[in-house]
Amino acid sequence: MKLKYYLRGAGIGIVATTLVFSIANAVSSANKRLVTGTEQTSTESSILAYTQKDTQAETIKQEEETTKEQTTVVQEETTTQEETTIGQETTAATEASEPETQGQPQTRAALYLPGDEVQIEIGSGYTATQVADMFLSAGIISDRDGFIGYMAASGNSTKMIAGTHIVKKNDSFENLANVITSR
Repeated sequence: MKLKYYLRGAGIGIVATTLVFSIANAVSSANKRLVTGTEQTSTESSILAYTQKDTQAETIKQEEETTKEQTTVVQEETTTQEETTIGQETTAATEASEPETQGQPQTRAALYLPGDEVQIEIGSGYTATQVADMFLSAGIISDRDGFIGYMAASGNSTKMIAGTHIVKKNDSFENLANVITSR
């Protein structure tokens, strides 16, 4: 009879030990997630996040390529302008434009006016990043990232108006934003 009680006690001990280890494992893995900042997500959420990350990466890559193209065009136009004004009084420069390519907005160079004023052409659909790159290459601003940050913080990054605007070199971000967001 004593054997029967020993076996029952051993069985209860094994079940109790299994429960204790299961609880300890759950607590340990929860602590690891809190410490590392990662949480398990469902497969569907993971797939959606992965897809969105790829889409965002492609969008950023396209914007960078557009920005490089615009910067190159403005630099080429600036070089052309400098060549045409050698030996002459600099009162105006010729505008040159890049043909529209694969749905990208048309880019125009800055037209340097007497004094510190510059005429800029902002195309339809331009982003704050594209405008900041144009301003930087035209010598209107010296802090590209600061201008982009100001436009985003002030809510003006979506309020830019396409068309020709006259801005002053080294003007404040606030004044520049006011000029390109109003008629």
